Amino acid sequence: MKRNSRTLGFLPREALHYYFEKGGVIRKISDDGKVAGYLLHAEYENRFRVMQLCVVEDFRHTGIAKELVGALKERVTTQKFITLRCRRDFPAHKMWPRLGFFALTEKEGRSRAGHILVQWCFTLSKDDQLDLFQEKTHSDALDIVIDAQILFNLNEPTDVMTPSQALYENYSEDSFFLQITEETYNEIDRNENQERRRDSRNIANHFPKVEYDRDLIEDFEQALKSVLSGRTESDISDIRQLAITASSETNIFVTEDQSLLQKADAISRLTGLQVLSPTQLIIQYETRQNRSYRQHSVIGNNLSWDKIFSTDLSTFQYERFLMHGERKGKLRERWEHFLSMSNQFECRLLRSRDDILAIRVIENGPNGCVMHLGRVAQCDNRESLESFLVADTVRSAVKRNINTVMIKNDSFTPNFINICRRIGFQRCHNGLIKFCISESVSREELISIIRERCPGVVSLYDMMSDYELEEFCSPVDLITDKNKEDYFLIPIKPDYAMSLIDRLGPRDDLFGGDSKTLLIWDNVYYKSMTHHKVLKSPSRILWYVSTPRKEIMAVSRLDRVEVGMPGELFKKYKKFGILDWSEIYRICHE
Repeated sequence: MKRNSRTLGFLPREALHYYFEKGGVIRKISDDGKVAGYLLHAEYENRFRVMQLCVVEDFRHTGIAKELVGALKERVTTQKFITLRCRRDFPAHKMWPRLGFFALTEKEGRSRAGHILVQWCFTLSKDDQLDLFQEKTHSDALDIVIDAQILFNLNEPTDVMTPSQALYENYSEDSFFLQITEETYNEIDRNENQERRRDSRNIANHFPKVEYDRDLIEDFEQALKSVLSGRTESDISDIRQLAITASSETNIFVTEDQSLLQKADAISRLTGLQVLSPTQLIIQYETRQNRSYRQHSVIGNNLSWDKIFSTDLSTFQYERFLMHGERKGKLRERWEHFLSMSNQFECRLLRSRDDILAIRVIENGPNGCVMHLGRVAQCDNRESLESFLVADTVRSAVKRNINTVMIKNDSFTPNFINICRRIGFQRCHNGLIKFCISESVSREELISIIRERCPGVVSLYDMMSDYELEEFCSPVDLITDKNKEDYFLIPIKPDYAMSLIDRLGPRDDLFGGDSKTLLIWDNVYYKSMTHHKVLKSPSRILWYVSTPRKEIMAVSRLDRVEVGMPGELFKKYKKFGILDWSEIYRICHE
């Protein structure tokens, strides 16, 4: 601290002792027993504030700063953010974005020289990212993320409206819901002109920041580095922005960067993102505006899982199922290996009439259900089909009373990770794993099953609440002190039941009911406001059908209850559910 007091600033000895007593010091010890670095922090209810972070000169550029920040993250209880201030002219200024921080604001320091102090922020939970900014508004508009340059172009004076400005001015919130990433603030911070930085931040603060799953960032970044150079700070920001967007539920990234647009197909294969220019987006929207945009919909029917025949092998289009950088011969070799051991592996093709949309290889054994290979063809509905491929594998395991599903590392694309996390999978040593125990057990019994199956992840589940455990290990029902108010029996008409949950009903297509609805993981149920206060979340819904026989057909998790005007609610949730406006209108007048 003394040797680096010029940059760290003055800290009285009494203050240092105070932080020691409060446990506010994290240190890194070298192999010879000396302090190689330390992090001094204050702890508040909603945030950590880093007071000092210092690494001995001989140990710099070895990852110690990242370790110290990582150790601070492990101390989280109720904290939502990590904040700190650092002078722009200090070498550490360029380190914070590499550690995942973003430059939120800046101000002149109190010194006579008026050095600029930048406030850096790290969000600890995806659920709390928007607490720093304005609340996201909901509409029927298409969710997109725009890159920093488009943001800057929106406010540029010009005689002729640019495509970026047309995107904002002409279509506004009725067509597009524009969002930015936190990384935009780091791009703003790299501008050497203080006035431009201030103006750009003012513009950025008017845009909502996309919510994302921080646990997925690193996987997407590594995948993107295989097609994007990452040589300059600007390149690194491009990769970061794409990775953040891929880790969110928004799948459209708009940019005017020609180098990104030229690699749009490769980026799409790796992340599931559409990378479009403003002009491409507007044209694409025009062609779709006569029908509702459904991010998770699959148009068509007559889908079925079929066995493989010899004619399939001779005509199989391997190139449609390749991951980035994968050779066709390698995929063919793996596919034929599984086919040659048909007594051990279940190999299936998902067909829509004569078109093959997906391939899957699973093994059911003492270790549960293992997906060794799962690929979806390159098509417009790829993300929806990938979601179905994962969910249907879980459904198949539950039907056979198999309580564990594992997806091997080499069987999925990076975008699969995002889908699997939404369905309740967790990382394990050789892939992704989900526990799907279809019985009523105590918390202790559930943890014991997880420990037996995969000891490496048991600590993650042990920290979850009962509600989270039921979510991640569905359809398990924990035996707790909860009472009958945690369950709601809702009668549902047979035709609605078929459209919503009857996957194998008496229809021509695989899903029984509306295939556009049955591939949606989340759904919405409408009812009149009568007795609406009875419904409380979190809880479970038991779907009861009286004909042709009286039975509970399915169980759903009730995450949220919302009351509002019918027109507003229908517009907000139009892409979910099975009811159209005439049916909503009838419910309101019954």
